[in-house]
Amino acid sequence: MHVALITRYPPRNALDAGRGIAAYSKGLAQALVADGIQVTVIADMKPGEECRYREDGVEVRRAWCPGFRALRQISAAVRESSADVVHLQHELFVFGPGRAAAVPVLLLRALRHSVTVTTIHGVLPAEAWKTDLVRAYARRSPVRVLRRGYALLMRQMARNSTGLIVHGPSLRRALAGYGVDAPVAVVPQGVPRVVSPLVPRAEALRALGMDERPRALFFGYLLPYKGLDTLCAAAPALEELGVEVVVAGSDSGDEKPTHRGATHDWKSIRRMGYVPEHLIPTMLAIADVLVLPHSVGLSTSGPFAIAVAYGIPVVVSDVASLADDLGFPDATFIAGDHESLARTVARVISDDDFRGRIGDRLGEIRAERGWDSVARTTASLYEHLLRSHAARVQ
Repeated sequence: MHVALITRYPPRNALDAGRGIAAYSKGLAQALVADGIQVTVIADMKPGEECRYREDGVEVRRAWCPGFRALRQISAAVRESSADVVHLQHELFVFGPGRAAAVPVLLLRALRHSVTVTTIHGVLPAEAWKTDLVRAYARRSPVRVLRRGYALLMRQMARNSTGLIVHGPSLRRALAGYGVDAPVAVVPQGVPRVVSPLVPRAEALRALGMDERPRALFFGYLLPYKGLDTLCAAAPALEELGVEVVVAGSDSGDEKPTHRGATHDWKSIRRMGYVPEHLIPTMLAIADVLVLPHSVGLSTSGPFAIAVAYGIPVVVSDVASLADDLGFPDATFIAGDHESLARTVARVISDDDFRGRIGDRLGEIRAERGWDSVARTTASLYEHLLRSHAARVQ
């Protein structure tokens, strides 16, 4: 079987694979190749990069630029690849902001004679439209207009794809809420294989110029739906308990930098800025718990998968995409409630039995969601869709 992945993709031989769909696609492509599947990645162009190369058994074609010209560029690359299955990795602004959000639908229509699979990495749940999140992303447009347009986009994505994938049951429910009645497969986000082990804690503390004390860590892009205001509000109470809150993340990674419209009170918080991938084992070594305080369950979490891989205890807000992913209600807190967050973090740090039970749950997730398992599940979906397509054509 030959699969063409349409996606953003990390630079060649990058020490830092980045976050989001680029890192996800690299993990999936390598796992599919290890499972005996031929993979061609039709990726975004990058300055100074070769147009074609092979890396870790994956053929990479740097073929498209953001915007509507990507339609012609990707269509030509897909035809040239002669792939059996075309797999699009979708985020709302993957091809650029504004009207470029329509590019995936137009692309799927152009590929209507192919077997196409679309992984929708994020779906706005119904409750998101009642928050400031939407106004942050499009301040001048009426919310009701945006919601109708978004629902239409989701339905058209489903209608023009042979198969759909999301990463959790809550995202499937959210799609149904927009009138998507097509079958949607749930394939969890892969837990990465640990290449570099955690740095010894004492060594990590010296490297980062920190003293020994309990620490609660957030890392990831600083985007409006991630609930950082709740974490900031909880930080003084945690500081009184001797717990330092650390935020590692940058103000980038979003096509529309809405983070600039948000202001946070960073008192009682140590900020680390962006942490490249090769320093993640150092950063995690100083963390006693990872905190994901999201206010909206837009998607599952890459940092969550990394913490699972390293066995770092995790607590999450009770938004469905995170709470379902963790599957351990005692380690969830009420979204937007800084007192609930602080109590949950304090319990993880002070209660060894509680930490142990979270660790057991993370071990179960590691066993269930390795990239080899994700690749097998994804490949089985490809095979099913190819058989169904062949039966219809006959």
